[in-house]
Amino acid sequence: MIKNLTKTQIEIEELAKRVPKLTDKQKEWAKGNFTYTIGILGTRQRECVCPECKEKVQFSSSQKTQTIRCPHCGAKIRAYRYFDSRGQKWTRNGVNYGGYGNHQDIFFQVMSAVGDWQVTRLFYMQRWVYLRKDSTDWEFYEVCQAWNNPKCTLTHFRSLPKNGMGYHYNPYCLHQWRYECTNPDKWTYNKYIECDNELEARRAGSQNYFNTDNICPIGKTISKSFRRMGLNATAFKSIKTLTAIGAMENLSGKNYKPMYETLLKGKDYAVFDHITDRCTEERANAYFTAVKICRRNNYDYKSNVTEWLDLMSFVIKRGLDYHNPRYVCPADIHAEHNHYLELERREEERREEQRRRERIERMHEQTKKDMKNKEKVEKAFIKRREMYFGLQIDSDLFTIVPLKSIDEFRYEGTYLNHCVFRCGYYKKESSLILSARDGHNNPIETIEINLTTFTIMQCYGVHDTHSVLHDKIVKTMQDNMWRVREIASGKKKKAKVAA
Repeated sequence: MIKNLTKTQIEIEELAKRVPKLTDKQKEWAKGNFTYTIGILGTRQRECVCPECKEKVQFSSSQKTQTIRCPHCGAKIRAYRYFDSRGQKWTRNGVNYGGYGNHQDIFFQVMSAVGDWQVTRLFYMQRWVYLRKDSTDWEFYEVCQAWNNPKCTLTHFRSLPKNGMGYHYNPYCLHQWRYECTNPDKWTYNKYIECDNELEARRAGSQNYFNTDNICPIGKTISKSFRRMGLNATAFKSIKTLTAIGAMENLSGKNYKPMYETLLKGKDYAVFDHITDRCTEERANAYFTAVKICRRNNYDYKSNVTEWLDLMSFVIKRGLDYHNPRYVCPADIHAEHNHYLELERREEERREEQRRRERIERMHEQTKKDMKNKEKVEKAFIKRREMYFGLQIDSDLFTIVPLKSIDEFRYEGTYLNHCVFRCGYYKKESSLILSARDGHNNPIETIEINLTTFTIMQCYGVHDTHSVLHDKIVKTMQDNMWRVREIASGKKKKAKVAA
């Protein structure tokens, strides 16, 4: 017994009895023209048996996941392996079968007109292929129907989850839709009727449940109401950013805008895609105004519509008058496009220069703040490390001396291009920073000594790399570590005496 059905639901259920069956020509198109895998049964030597002609086909290691043509019969085949409980190899074929996740590829659509409604029907095809016996015939299952009408904003889905397929193989079952829907507040009803089908009204405009590339061209009919609005077979093939259902939803109910109908009737599919894909309402009206100006002046913008759309985006962005044919109908689109592109490049350079100046100003301000605190920080540093300033370790090739001021830290970091100054090593309480220098007093490597364990923490040269004298510098420093330890122990004794 049918319960709680609206007038629209009752109308759809009555009209569903008049939906035509899938014809043999449509089945042949799906088997021959739509991309699908025939299914290959492989052996360990990669010799596979074609399920059509039963001949062996050799697969290379790089072709195991590809679809190739059988050299004997020309069938599309793909290496795929399964085993049943008896050890007999088998596989199931579907349209681009690759699991249940890729729904767009394993389904195809048939469009029918029933009354004022446009019905988009989703079909699934499969068959079983065996190694030791003949393969089964292709089986076709109707998964669901999408009903669209210019008077209804939402698409009415009529799911057929138990029509031969079973629930498991039906990814479009409304039970799963309930969890996939991101905005359940837009549902208007979800009622169950006696034939165990399910009806739901929802907006599916930009969702790729239905692809415009897999619509069967045989027996495709468009309802009169949508044909009057400019939707036809060419439109469905040319529209790229919306599904077929999405295009119909944009011409239905509250979503309807006269500009959509005008663009479709004028076959401005690229402009329609651009407006419906990523434009706000204000920008969409601006593009539509520019199209009308071009038509009024008999200007051919369709020959180079991509550059024309880019040109209009520059015109609208720069606040120019898009009602003026001077900007909308240029004599040379390419030259005008390059002109605005050059202006955009120059403005971007000016913005980048402005950002660079702002960064420099911030750095100057930060430097001023640092200079104010420099005297305080330097006094604290000298107080901590003053007793080490007399330390000097001489060698034949270099001399190791401590860094005695913050300016020396800055010079060391700039000369060797590392972070001894930027990371504030002069603030570390338990580190002594030394510099290994050549005969001209140029830094070779910077050394960090841990004053707790009296070990070398770091010793790096230019760009944090090791110099040619690295090993000798480390050995010399380790041999003279007793001198650092003596100074540290003398400091402790003085601290005790003072206490």
